Amino acid sequence: MTNNDFRPALWIALVVLAVANGATSAAGLTVVSVALGVLTLGVAVALVVQYRRHRRTTA
Repeated sequence: MTNNDFRPALWIALVVLAVANGATSAAGLTVVSVALGVLTLGVAVALVVQYRRHRRTTA
């Protein structure tokens, strides 16, 4: 698998985690919401890193 193969999975994970984070936050599950927030942030960082690496190799 190449790095580009992971991009759709990262986007799906970002959306799912963000929705789950909002739902758990609204439900008052603070600990779970914080954990999901950290995971969401990690996936967002992975998307940025993947984008910058791809951009650097094509420039």
